[in-house]
Amino acid sequence: MKWASSRSTYGAYVKVENIIGHKAKRNIMRNSIIKTQHIIPMNAVNKNDTIIIASGSSGLSISTYGQALANGKLGDMILVRNLSSNKEFKAIITASKKVTPIY
Repeated sequence: MKWASSRSTYGAYVKVENIIGHKAKRNIMRNSIIKTQHIIPMNAVNKNDTIIIASGSSGLSISTYGQALANGKLGDMILVRNLSSNKEFKAIITASKKVTPIY
């Protein structure tokens, strides 16, 4: 893996901090410069993961467990099943393994 200088190749990453939390789309050859087309963000939630469903407002917070019915990244809307009621609903991914329902 090679790092580009700040003035070299367009779309290249110059710091390792910028690619942490991403995965390669395909195999990357040794000594090639890492560019935006080579990597994608990792999923924050994977299908069938047990997740935390959190909802609330100022002063009141409610959370329970659910099951993700789709893969998703931070900010994505996915379908979720509440494990205690078996109801399915849409939710926004707010953190790794954590969602907030859409009302």
